[in-house]
Amino acid sequence: MKDMDISKYIVPIFVDSILIGTGVLHNSLLVTAAHVIKFCRQGKCFDFLFRQNRYTLGWENNLFFEYDEEKMGVYRDLAIFRTTIKTIGLSFESEENHDGKMATIFGYYDANGSLMVNQSKGLIRLKPYWDGKINIPINKNSFLLMDIPTLYDCNSGCPLFLNDNVIGLVSAGNSDYKFFRLVSANHILTVLSDLNIFVI
Repeated sequence: MKDMDISKYIVPIFVDSILIGTGVLHNSLLVTAAHVIKFCRQGKCFDFLFRQNRYTLGWENNLFFEYDEEKMGVYRDLAIFRTTIKTIGLSFESEENHDGKMATIFGYYDANGSLMVNQSKGLIRLKPYWDGKINIPINKNSFLLMDIPTLYDCNSGCPLFLNDNVIGLVSAGNSDYKFFRLVSANHILTVLSDLNIFVI
C-alpha cells in the first residue's frame, strides 16, 4: 500500500467509551458492519473518534441498515450513517477476480486502555472453504479472508484493502481457524448507487 493517513478514513466506534468496532468514512458517510451498531434501533447512540474529536450518531442519522446474519442465501451486515464530516474518503473496488491474492485489513483494538491499529494481511478466497474440519460457505454479498495472524472482536466493520482500494468490510471472524468473513465491496457499491451517493 502507498503511504496514507488512515486516521482520515478509518475510525474506531465506541459505546460508553468501550471500543466495539471500526468504521470507514466515505465522503460524509460512516460505513460499518450493521451488527456493530444494531442496538441503535432501541434508541441508543454510539460515538466515533476522528482526528481526536468525538462524534455521536443515532438512529436518526441512518441512511441504510440491514442485519440478517444470513437469509435465503444472501449475507447482510451493512450500515451507512450520515455524519457532519466532509472528507473525500476511500475508493471502493469490486473484489471479483482477486481470489488467492493477499490483502490488508486495518482495524482498531484496545490494548489495556490504549487505542491501537491492527494491520494484518490475509489470503482472499471467493469460493467456499473446506479443510476437513470446518465448512465455510460463500453466499451472495460475502467472501473470506484466510490465514490472518491476529484477529480482534472489535475489528468488525474495518476495511480490507487491495491496491489502496477497499474491497470489503469485516463482518465476522473465527480465531481458531484464522479467518474473517467480509461484506463484499460489490454489495456496498450497489447500496451506495441505489442511495444515489457518489462513489470515487
